[in-house]
Amino acid sequence: MKRPACVIGMCLMLTLRMLFALRPPDTDALHFMDGMKVSVAGTVDDKYIKHDNTYLILDNPKIISGEDLTDEISELKLNRIKIKLKDAGCSLSDAPMTGSEVTVRGRAMAFPKARNPGNFDTAEYELIHGTDLEVYDAKITSVTPLPHTPLRERICLVRDALGRVADRIYGETDAQVIKAMTLGDRNDLSDELKSGYRRAGMSHILCISGLHISFLGMGICRLLKRLGMRIRPSYAAGMIITASYGVLTGLGVSTVRALIMFALMMTAEIAGRTPDLLSSVSVAAVAVMLWRPVYVLDAGFVLSFAAVAGIGVMEPAFRYMIPLKGRFFDALRSSLAVTVFMLPLTMYYFFCVPLCSVPVNLLAVPLAGILLISAVISLASGAFCIPLGIVSALPARLILWIYSGLIRINDAIPHSRLTPGRPAAAAIVFCYTGYIALALYAGRQRSRRKKMTAACRLVCAGVLAGSMMVLTVHIRMPLEITMLDVGQGDCHFMLMPDGRSMMIDCGSGDVDKVARYRVVPCLMSMGCDSIDYAVVTHTDEDHMNGYLELMDMDEKEGIRIRSLILPDIGEYDENGRKLIETAVRKGVRVLKIHAGESMDAGDVELRCLNPALGRAYADANETSVCLDIRYRGFRALYTGDAEGAGEQEMMERIAEGRCTLLKCAHHGSRNSTPAGFLKMIRPACTFISAGEDNRYGHPHKELMERLQDAGSRVYVTKELGAVRMSTDGKRIKTEHYVRERRRK
Repeated sequence: MKRPACVIGMCLMLTLRMLFALRPPDTDALHFMDGMKVSVAGTVDDKYIKHDNTYLILDNPKIISGEDLTDEISELKLNRIKIKLKDAGCSLSDAPMTGSEVTVRGRAMAFPKARNPGNFDTAEYELIHGTDLEVYDAKITSVTPLPHTPLRERICLVRDALGRVADRIYGETDAQVIKAMTLGDRNDLSDELKSGYRRAGMSHILCISGLHISFLGMGICRLLKRLGMRIRPSYAAGMIITASYGVLTGLGVSTVRALIMFALMMTAEIAGRTPDLLSSVSVAAVAVMLWRPVYVLDAGFVLSFAAVAGIGVMEPAFRYMIPLKGRFFDALRSSLAVTVFMLPLTMYYFFCVPLCSVPVNLLAVPLAGILLISAVISLASGAFCIPLGIVSALPARLILWIYSGLIRINDAIPHSRLTPGRPAAAAIVFCYTGYIALALYAGRQRSRRKKMTAACRLVCAGVLAGSMMVLTVHIRMPLEITMLDVGQGDCHFMLMPDGRSMMIDCGSGDVDKVARYRVVPCLMSMGCDSIDYAVVTHTDEDHMNGYLELMDMDEKEGIRIRSLILPDIGEYDENGRKLIETAVRKGVRVLKIHAGESMDAGDVELRCLNPALGRAYADANETSVCLDIRYRGFRALYTGDAEGAGEQEMMERIAEGRCTLLKCAHHGSRNSTPAGFLKMIRPACTFISAGEDNRYGHPHKELMERLQDAGSRVYVTKELGAVRMSTDGKRIKTEHYVRERRRK
């Protein structure tokens, strides 16, 4: 069997992926401990500083006391617990040494789960990396002193000291990149910086990857050979030094993969064998999966191995299709191979495609070696003399300036980013099947030493393009309405049959940066990068602060709003004035709507039921924009936070008749949605947006009883996460994100 390691690695990865798909890891096991005061004992395995907060990682922890402590809790077998210390200062030397036994007391926090499609799942991420729980506002109650300083502590302090050297040499922004790519320290990387590198297709620069390990390891081996050392001792020394560097940087999964591959390739060189890239990456993948099978769900693991596999699988095919010689074309083929092979995974994890990534990386990748060498020398010299470190950092700072320029140029190019959304699993399988078929065909033709004719080249290009185009196909019903989970707030997104989009409210009262972390990823996963109509039902914070955030975000990393629609009530409060001023400043068209007005969007008709023109109430809820939305046989009513007089006026204008979907007013308050209203519209389904453990107790029991009496099926975000209703006017399909994730 040729390349058996590849077959074994692929089969193991697919088997594990299927097993976890059928039975995903349980991220709810410790949810009942959220907010509980506890005392925890364990061994300090690691420590770090993030945003001026000191964190400890406790290995083999045990909960020894706490509120409502039971035998079941005290006997829990935990892997690791993250401790966020309170008032611990900003020096790791003041924190307990790694290897010491400590007891801390604080408040437990279960890691938050993703509540919407496309959102980052912190609970799953931490579970993959072996962390079960976080204890915050923690105070150390006891520490068992160690007789000597362990090696892990010295490594931790060296890494921290080098990080502080980087801060002094490079300044805030450049230091973030240097620490990420040389020390594996991504704790202080800003969202803006990560987003910029991702948009340009240069995210790999911010990781300890095979590129870094290869540059470092091969550089050391060549240096030692030039100094007169024999080949085997030089390779052995190179592997030892490179492994030590990996330990210093924390041994992330991409670093482990790179170290295993480097060791295998050096061993092959010593044995006089030709190293095989695909076999090496497969052995590394098998080793990581046997060590921790759940890593198959980790994006970093998958992308790291896919990048190397892309060179092994697609680069020979491109060499056959583009038989041009020279270093430039070699680099072009490698960049194309990685970009094309990773495209399905890039779309799956990030939902967008950086169109300029190939030309950007043609310049960025060759400079990365010089950047790494300069950065390592500057940190080493800066540890003894800061001025010397500043001088030796000049090449690195120049390259970082070039990288910043590449990001700016990429952002200035119109349509440099496509947002096709998250592809279906079947589309990804189809795409990789096409890739492998193309690679096998090219390999067979090369082994026969047949030149590729123009017709064959055209067919291969067609197979390649067709495989990638399948990723953009989304089978949907004509009308989709998604109630996003934004905590204690409201946000509803509608995709219409003619391709236009509408959002009704966007805000939250208890989720920080709700647009960046919940709304934008969700919309991008659906393939949307703009909102045609953004409706503000009223100007309470929990209905509109997300719009302010969206408009203030950079257009390249956010969602563009084309038109903002507000209630036509004459005078606005401070929130309303700020919203309008921001919209005008950002070039967003501002429209106003009142009762009696309607809008046609293809086959979808929207009629406004509230407020009356110029009508003002003391309570802003009563001026909420209420919409009657109809599409063929489907009908939806959106009522904002309408209560009292505003709700009564809406009821006078509404047409009686069965309603398919009711968006319940005011998050399910007992004072809204009276029985008479429910009798008029007889809603088949009701959406209620309310936050988990919200202080108002929404939705109220009285309202839920009225809905039950009306025979309406109720969907609440705090229980189900995001809820999506799709229809063709006759058939209706409803999906609940949290439950659907557990089934998949």
